[in-house]
Amino acid sequence: MQKLGLCSYLNLHQNTFSGEVPEWIGEMKSLETLDLSSNQFSGEVPSSIGNLESLKVLNFSANGFTGSLPKSLSYCTNLMALDFSKNSMAGELPVWIFAAGTEEVSLSEKKLSGSKNIPLSSSAGNALKNLQVLDLSLNHFSGEITSDIGALSSLHVLNLSGNSLAGPIPVAIGDLKVLDNLDLSKNRLNGTIPTSIENCSSLTTLIVSQNKLTGPIPAAMSKLTNLQNVDLSFNSLTGGLPKHLANLPNLLSFNISHNNLQGELPAGAFFNTISPSSVSGNPSLCGSAVNKSCPGVLPKPIVLNPNSSSDSSTGEISSNLGHRRILLSISSLIAIAAAAVIVIGVIAITVLNLRVRSSSSTTQPAAALAFSGGDDFSHSPTTDGNSGKLVMFSGEPDFSTSAHALLNKDCELGRGGFGAVYRTVLRDGRPVAIKKLTVSSLVKSQGEFEREVKKLGKVETSCRGMTDST
Repeated sequence: MQKLGLCSYLNLHQNTFSGEVPEWIGEMKSLETLDLSSNQFSGEVPSSIGNLESLKVLNFSANGFTGSLPKSLSYCTNLMALDFSKNSMAGELPVWIFAAGTEEVSLSEKKLSGSKNIPLSSSAGNALKNLQVLDLSLNHFSGEITSDIGALSSLHVLNLSGNSLAGPIPVAIGDLKVLDNLDLSKNRLNGTIPTSIENCSSLTTLIVSQNKLTGPIPAAMSKLTNLQNVDLSFNSLTGGLPKHLANLPNLLSFNISHNNLQGELPAGAFFNTISPSSVSGNPSLCGSAVNKSCPGVLPKPIVLNPNSSSDSSTGEISSNLGHRRILLSISSLIAIAAAAVIVIGVIAITVLNLRVRSSSSTTQPAAALAFSGGDDFSHSPTTDGNSGKLVMFSGEPDFSTSAHALLNKDCELGRGGFGAVYRTVLRDGRPVAIKKLTVSSLVKSQGEFEREVKKLGKVETSCRGMTDST
């Protein structure tokens, strides 16, 4: 095979080749693609690989290679895709990988390490702008993710999961505007999720679980309309979930379990059917998904402005639905105050009425009955002051006169169950109390009334202080 000097494509993947890769592989100088993935090769990668100057794709993944990446690979200046994932290689990540203009770098599931930051030096210039896939997952990298990450402006996939990276997620992550897959899980990252994440408008997968992140979930995430899979679990995030997250149209999964989030889950779309396991471990969350009802509050009254447009009215309605608990307290106070005023008013009126009755009873030296009801006793009672008959009880039952001049509204002392009581003065100066009876419910005919009056006139009494019972 070493004599295949014109061979540009060699693919031996998914076989059971074993042993070491021979040094003569470097003599196949026309190779542009070399794929030995998913075999059982072992030993170190031969340094002769550096002679393959036309090489564009190198895939040695899923084997048993050991040692470190040979420095000679830096001579492969046309290399576009490099994959050494799933091996047993160790050592530090070489700087030349980011200076060669490579588009895809996958070194996951190795034993690469580095006590310093991932070497994304801005001195690499335009070379970093070519990188589209960077997968350094499941290694032993430590240090921080520096702001140099913002130089990877063409990056679509960034996977740094399963390392020992610390420090905050840099604000420069927002410069990766075409990024569609971000996985920073299983590290030691702290601080908050930067609001600059909203600039990653192409993001479909966001995984930052199993870190030490704090603070709220930024409302800016609701602008990432392409999001499909989100995993923020096993952090120390606080606050409530932004309501507008329910407007994300493409969500397939949203895991916020084992944080310190609180309040009501967003309602609508995906969140109506979210899995309980995705929200567990947040004692202060409420909603149907966690089988915990939220505290009930009354809505704030809606006041519509007649001078506003329909759109602005809608905005007022949404705004007025807030501060419900404050409104409930104010409404309760108003209701209590109104009830107190009514009770006080009733008591005051009762006291005044009692005083008037007491006064009238002590200032009435004589009494009389005034009958009102018209000529027909079988009809409903009337309150017409121009009809009726005055009967005086002073030992002279035959004395009677018209009540027209006596029943003056201004002289009314009070009202009882059978009519009103008036005060007046007779021509001879005697003060009398006159009770105007509504008698249709008491007697059936005028004759019966006359007979009852005669009986009352024979009673030897001064009739002073006459009451409703008399």
